[in-house]
Amino acid sequence: MSEVRREMKAKRVRGGILLLKIGREYLILLGAFIAIMLIAGYFIPDFWSINYQKELFRRSAILGILAIGQAIVMIAKGVDLSVGASTMTLAIMAAIFFRETPILMQYPWLVTVLIILLLGISIGVINGLLIAFLKIPPVVVTLGMMTALSGITLVYTKGFPRGGSHKVLMEFMSTSEVIGIPAVVLMWVVVTLAIWFILRLTKYGREIYAIGSNPVAAHISGIHVEKILTSVYAIAGLFAAVSSLLYLGRVVVPALSVAPAGIGMDFLLSSLAIPVLGGVTFRGGEGSIVGVFIASLLYGTIRGILIALGFGTAGILIFTGLVIALVSIVKQITARQQ
Repeated sequence: MSEVRREMKAKRVRGGILLLKIGREYLILLGAFIAIMLIAGYFIPDFWSINYQKELFRRSAILGILAIGQAIVMIAKGVDLSVGASTMTLAIMAAIFFRETPILMQYPWLVTVLIILLLGISIGVINGLLIAFLKIPPVVVTLGMMTALSGITLVYTKGFPRGGSHKVLMEFMSTSEVIGIPAVVLMWVVVTLAIWFILRLTKYGREIYAIGSNPVAAHISGIHVEKILTSVYAIAGLFAAVSSLLYLGRVVVPALSVAPAGIGMDFLLSSLAIPVLGGVTFRGGEGSIVGVFIASLLYGTIRGILIALGFGTAGILIFTGLVIALVSIVKQITARQQ
């Protein structure tokens, strides 16, 4: 009996230490966010205006939702290198469906939205099946998917922008508000809370963390690792599709910028940088969606500063790469010390 009490006490102590660690990471993130906001207020005219703040949160919501999908995959000890290409490809497809496809143009806009969401899920399911059941490394599968999507998009568009957004998406991203808060921001908050609830308070969420911590032990304990992994990549594909529609609503006509590695590199690097900045690691089994949410705000603010200072896409990509590298190095050193 005393042995049981000691074990329960030890578990409470370990849980308390974990909560303190997580709370400390949140405080560091919030402190960094406040500091960056003050710096941005110095460099950017009208930074503290209501309109600028709304625009900042709208921009952050697109990358924030995309990063949530990537974070879930990373918690399950995976990575999805195809989310950037998926986001750009689906945005371009939606633009063509809305403006250049007579069959779809005669139906309500929700039909096109549903098709894009299903395509996003399908891309994720393909990734998940190959990774979970055929045991192909995630980097190989998702890199192949990224390359394939880039090639298909370039062949179909010949490298030129096509189509355009729908007025409903444009209004949702520019003027739609609820009690003065941009609708897309509220949507982002709701998604964040829903995913937090699923990961922290449901059996499914606990299984994702278990797989990320030790896939072999998770399998031995009775968790269907293959099904969970497939569903995780499907969620990442869904969130890439949602981000593609939000992006289309913002830019109206998606610009097809092609890096040597493929399209959508900015989206991909951002989807990796934000979870890493928010406390999710590539080791799996660690991190919180709340941290990812705060990191999205921090990352979006820094991007705003860089754009205001005249940095182009290349400068932002360099910054994003440095964030991923530096934060990963710091976390690795910290883990070794612990």
